[in-house]
Amino acid sequence: MILLQKTQKKVQDKRMKKIKNSFLSYFIIINLYSCQKVDLEKSFQKNDIKNPNSMERILQKQIRNGANQYIEEAGVAIPLFFEQEDIEVEINVVNNILKESGYKIPSDNEFKEKIKDIFNREIIYTSKNKYLYINYLDKCNHEYLNYKNNGVDYFGTYIIKENNFISDFFFIPELINYQQIFPQLVSLEESTPTEKRDNKGNSILIEKWSDLEKNTDKSYNLILRRQHNVQTIIFRNKYLFNDEKASLVWLKFNDKTFLESLVKIFGYVKNKELLQWVLENNYKNIKEFEKILWNKKCDGKIIFNKEVIDLIQQFPKGKQEEYLNQISAYILEEMQRTDSALKNDFSQEAEILGKLSYYGEKIGEKIGMPYQCFKFLTIHEGGKEFEEEFKKQNYYNIPDFKQVWDETKTGGIWLPGMDEASNDNNKSKELNILHLFDRPDFSSFSRKVTVKGKIEICYNTSGWDFIKVAGTTGYLPTEEAGKEKQETEQPKHSFLADDEPTSKKKKSFWDSLLS
Repeated sequence: MILLQKTQKKVQDKRMKKIKNSFLSYFIIINLYSCQKVDLEKSFQKNDIKNPNSMERILQKQIRNGANQYIEEAGVAIPLFFEQEDIEVEINVVNNILKESGYKIPSDNEFKEKIKDIFNREIIYTSKNKYLYINYLDKCNHEYLNYKNNGVDYFGTYIIKENNFISDFFFIPELINYQQIFPQLVSLEESTPTEKRDNKGNSILIEKWSDLEKNTDKSYNLILRRQHNVQTIIFRNKYLFNDEKASLVWLKFNDKTFLESLVKIFGYVKNKELLQWVLENNYKNIKEFEKILWNKKCDGKIIFNKEVIDLIQQFPKGKQEEYLNQISAYILEEMQRTDSALKNDFSQEAEILGKLSYYGEKIGEKIGMPYQCFKFLTIHEGGKEFEEEFKKQNYYNIPDFKQVWDETKTGGIWLPGMDEASNDNNKSKELNILHLFDRPDFSSFSRKVTVKGKIEICYNTSGWDFIKVAGTTGYLPTEEAGKEKQETEQPKHSFLADDEPTSKKKKSFWDSLLS
């Protein structure tokens, strides 16, 4: 007991130390940025970025257009369009931000390879296109868009080829203290009207940048947003292209959507720490879990992420049990769906569900949870179509795939005509009648069912399979449940019986199921 308590305390201390280290790293990053922010403001003054022909002129335009525009009658925000000169001056600002933050600019080859690995986009430096657009809403749409993110119609980031970094688009006031660097423009903003008419005569309301600075809502306050925007640019680039782990800590706390998109949208699973973090945040939601298990590429090919399985196999037994339950639940749900992306190509569906079931059975075998996955592929016609596809694909060149499929596809119960493994090759064991129970309980009502045709295993619960056979449904105990029953049964004697009951040969589990 004392040893157990000491062990539990060590585990708890280790977890607390890990949490403390994460928070410590996070606060160190914040402090470092606070020091950098002063240097950034000095650099803009020192390098004299403000000149009448570029930044100041463009800033004047952005001040007149305001931070947001709304159609007065409908109260709907208008998507904000930006021109080429807007993004060019933004790149100038971002370049200075990254330089002052200590960002190490990767070589062209390094940057190109990273972009290919992470976003599956090909950079051609000889192309005339200066920027590439990464569309989070439709990753296969490579069209360049000149609209600021609103999270609904437009949501993406830009690959800046000439400078080897990525950044969302931001207007100048969203990155620097424009009033401090350009004090002469304060009066311009004060005199800017807050309403105008569009080409159709609609009244358009203009929200000023200075109004956002006064906004008490933290998600809208310009000062806080500006700080967050700069930090986001720095830590995204340092994490992706400088492999800085401390930046990943900040992103976990402050840029969750971006990090998860790398795995769930673009299929980037090479970073083990990132993959584990995304898994832990999503595996309990079947639909989100699916986005991590496999990824559909823009050429239509669906990739099974074996890295996910490799990671799960390293978890403690209890955690593996949780993940195996979710894998099993996903396979069952997928078999019942008609609107899944996998349904468009049975060959791909069979490969994804086949591999996932195979690795699920391998995990289950090691942790004492057998028969959790392949059985669901036999729901329709005993899995005949899957079996034919597996054979056609040579069982995906996995040496024991066929063996695992044959041994586990019936969920651990013997079906008519199945071969029983033995040292004398294979022998046939026929089961003609099954006892089906109303509940997963040996004390519940049972009835005999003559086996005709295929047996469909609908689902498994606590060592029982709910099956459908000959038009009848019911619970059938697995071999494991039968053995447990035999072990717990105690001999019962009548008070009229002899003190020493006569020995009787105990029936086997399968004999008890047969008529």
